[in-house]
Amino acid sequence: MSTLNPKIHLTDPSFNYVPSAKTDIRETFRRFNSSGGQDNKKPLVSLPLIADGFVLPVEWFEME
Repeated sequence: MSTLNPKIHLTDPSFNYVPSAKTDIRETFRRFNSSGGQDNKKPLVSLPLIADGFVLPVEWFEME
């Protein structure tokens, strides 16, 4: 996993905080895609699969 180094730190006086309710997520994705970000065909996170392990179906978690 790679580490993201912010261009501006939270303690920087020029940092402009925008509450999540006022954030335009479309603009965030536009910036991400235009900067050569993640390939949309690849998952953001890959799960390590254990060779002799197993995967539980989603229905298992929904059982009461």
